[in-house]
Amino acid sequence: MNIMDKAHKVAKNIGYLSAGRILSGILQIFIVGILARLLGVDGYGKYSFAIAYVAFFNVLGLFLDTVLIREISRSRDTAGEFLGSGMIIKTFFCYVGLVLSLVSTIFFKFPQTTAFLIYLFSLSLLFNIIQTPRLIFEADLQAKYISYIELIDKIIIIFLLLAFEKLCKNIFYAATAILLSDFITAIIFLLFSRKFVIPKFNFNWPLIKKLLHEGFPLAILAILSVIYLRIDTIMLSFMKGYKAVGYYNGASTIIAAVMIFPDAYARSIFPVISAFFHKQHDRIAFVFVRSLKYLAAAGAIVAIIGCMFSKPIVTTIMGASFASASASLSILSISSGIIFISALLASTITAINQQHMNMWFALVNVGVNIVLNYIFISMFSYTGAAAARLATEMAGCFLALFFLLRYFNIRFNLGWISYFLRLSVAALLTIAVAYSLASVYFPFAILISLAVYFLFLILLRWFDKEDIIIFQSILKGKQL
Repeated sequence: MNIMDKAHKVAKNIGYLSAGRILSGILQIFIVGILARLLGVDGYGKYSFAIAYVAFFNVLGLFLDTVLIREISRSRDTAGEFLGSGMIIKTFFCYVGLVLSLVSTIFFKFPQTTAFLIYLFSLSLLFNIIQTPRLIFEADLQAKYISYIELIDKIIIIFLLLAFEKLCKNIFYAATAILLSDFITAIIFLLFSRKFVIPKFNFNWPLIKKLLHEGFPLAILAILSVIYLRIDTIMLSFMKGYKAVGYYNGASTIIAAVMIFPDAYARSIFPVISAFFHKQHDRIAFVFVRSLKYLAAAGAIVAIIGCMFSKPIVTTIMGASFASASASLSILSISSGIIFISALLASTITAINQQHMNMWFALVNVGVNIVLNYIFISMFSYTGAAAARLATEMAGCFLALFFLLRYFNIRFNLGWISYFLRLSVAALLTIAVAYSLASVYFPFAILISLAVYFLFLILLRWFDKEDIIIFQSILKGKQL
């Protein structure tokens, strides 16, 4: 399959994944709004802390996923063997994670409410095992099935929360409703995936050793990533209490819904780069550079909208009691713009078999983030946690970008500088327009800002002839 055939399939995959995750993200925001209003700031803080705490142990069952997707995308005929061996490994690590989660909760002597929430959410660790076959959809660029099932999951959660609204004002019932939905979704994935591949449980020790060897750097990376993504919540809870956690996670949860876009793109491009690695190595740089250009533009407008409309976004979704989270949302919006690029960088580094570099970058990120969190949270509470995240994202993105530019031997030139300047001018003009729309109902203001931004990119000729040819070829399904 040549690069344009791949591009067409990637475009369709991104389209399905993005469309599904846009709807899923909208429903997730709706769920967050329901939970925030049912539980209040303090209750939502406890709920968020329990989720963050369990995530530290959940990572043990997820570190193999990237390796499995990569290997299946390279050799579809052995998918059953890879999935079977992967599920054997994940069974062991998921049970280890479950035991560690329960034992550590007793050791730390958390308050009764927090401890019980952790016990409940710890059960979700076992769902990782039966969801493993879903990876076949990502490896085969069949994102539509993932999108359909994820939408079902969100609909079930909303139904359970609204149908039992009075019960769900109790934090334990709300947590149980979410856990039940996750279990149903895991079963659906397991049953539906059997139409495409059936895992083979042969206990192939050489294959298991290979997966463990390949997955070790990713396991370290996954642990470091969870520490990086969740340590702010843990530190906030100990340093400032659950209310601060509620405000911060109110903002960060909204941002998480926006992250469907870079995640969808990175997941779709990952199998393509992995497949090209041994066959068409020279094509990877082309895919990477163009992807970098598009994601930088997307990240810029997300940062602008998040900053300019933070307060109405927070109060509309979470309720007036969460208005104090708007400053954190503004800072995290800028951070999310950087993540658009970082998601591509991390995915590309793993696809070219350089996952150990991701591990070292993550180690630096974690160290910097913990130090900055301690300093900034002490001074500025949950707003300081957002500032620490932004500073760390910038440092991590720079390191990964520098590495890949050297790896592909890509040098800055006048073309790069021209694209950057045009993008900067379009962003500044859009900020001015968004500022002038302060009195306009904010959903309309956001739509106008998006349209204006895209118009400025066109007028400033940010899209070149190659972009136009690529877009036309992808849309028509033609070869270049």
